[in-house]
Amino acid sequence: MGMKREALAKQFEAKAGEAAAVLAALSDADWKTVTEAERWTVGVTAHHLAGALEPVAGMITAIASGRSLGEFTGKMLDEMNAIHAREHADCTRSETRALLEKGAATAAAVIRGLSDAQLARAGTVFTDAPPMSAEALIIAGLIGHIDEHVESIRKTVGAPAAAGEIVITRVLDAPRALVFKAWTEPERVMRWWGPNGFTTPVCTIDLRPGGVVHTCMRSPEGRDYWSRGVYREIVEPERIVCTDSFADAAGNVVEPAHYGMSASWPREALITVTFAGQEGTTTLTLRHEVGSAPAPECALCRQGWSESLDRLAEYLVRP
Repeated sequence: MGMKREALAKQFEAKAGEAAAVLAALSDADWKTVTEAERWTVGVTAHHLAGALEPVAGMITAIASGRSLGEFTGKMLDEMNAIHAREHADCTRSETRALLEKGAATAAAVIRGLSDAQLARAGTVFTDAPPMSAEALIIAGLIGHIDEHVESIRKTVGAPAAAGEIVITRVLDAPRALVFKAWTEPERVMRWWGPNGFTTPVCTIDLRPGGVVHTCMRSPEGRDYWSRGVYREIVEPERIVCTDSFADAAGNVVEPAHYGMSASWPREALITVTFAGQEGTTTLTLRHEVGSAPAPECALCRQGWSESLDRLAEYLVRP
């Protein structure tokens, strides 16, 4: 009892600490730069991230307690965010960092105060969307929300990703629902997955926490590269977290060396993909955690992902 809440609290605190470190390193010029994803300044984006923590913690408490949040839609949230951006256009770094520290402490305390039964309790967050459990709201509304905006800030100011991570962000000219389907429906995945020149003759997806994704990429020379992943988190259409391992045709995990990788490449990596929709476009952010993998192999992996995302962008024009 209590292990799940403590794990979630620690995961959240790590993300909040990461956000604090990124904010602390921003210059005056950085603060005024406009982000591509949100189309706000970095300062407003950071203030939005920090200011959301306490309200989301309150929503989590309500859901966990079985209380109604009342009428609240995605459109209402967008309107609130637009008002926030105008009202806090001149926010300072010091006030934003203080707001982040205060909100993070409040949210962590809320998470640690929940029982397993409360984490599993579901309720309506948005009246125009399916119900969410308190745990799902923690993952999407706190952890995922920080991930989304920190990565946008990093991309805008050119800050590096954390060590052991490959991070790529793309703005795709398609609505979020379609991009999510392209990432999760086998018949769609098979039309774009893999680097240039590769095909994907096999793709099976069991889209649920604990479900398995099993794919085969075939090189131009005809060699098959099998992979297997297990879904850890699915928040449709916002976020997917999945393990990633090399595999054989039967779906058994094999050592990376089977495909010529070094002993430093992880037997099980972790992939997190977030989908942020705005005005008919989708900002997709992919984070591939590869531990202490060698730089040349990381560069090759990044190239493969970049080419795959190019192919995804082309597919979305003519799905």
